[in-house]
Amino acid sequence: MTALAVDPEQRRKGIARLLLKAAARAARSAGCGELRLLAPEGAEGLAEFCAATGFDRLGETFTRPLRKRGAADDQD
Repeated sequence: MTALAVDPEQRRKGIARLLLKAAARAARSAGCGELRLLAPEGAEGLAEFCAATGFDRLGETFTRPLRKRGAADDQD
């Protein structure tokens, strides 16, 4: 997946979390071990969203390991 966006008028309703959850499930099923998110300049609120959904900042990238279903600290 190369982009994930929510219309500004629809933000703060849990839509991005649902999209992220679906992406994490698909990535996990495909054998991926982590999600990576590039932070474009001017992405308002992105750092806060990433922190709230289990991502760690690594330079201009946010990363989040994908855990197997049932892990105690599963973030999706």
